[in-house]
Amino acid sequence: MPAVIGGEYKISNIGKISFSELISFSGDLGFQIKDLKVGQKVKLNIKKTWKD
Repeated sequence: MPAVIGGEYKISNIGKISFSELISFSGDLGFQIKDLKVGQKVKLNIKKTWKD
């Protein structure tokens, strides 16, 4: 889990994605949370869909 959402700052939490993947993820996440109220809690369910 990335440090920015509560994970630890360590090498195992660092990954590399393409710019298009970053834009796609950011847009999708933004669309899903656009109607949340300030301070509202969310739960992220992250599925690993890649191979190490």
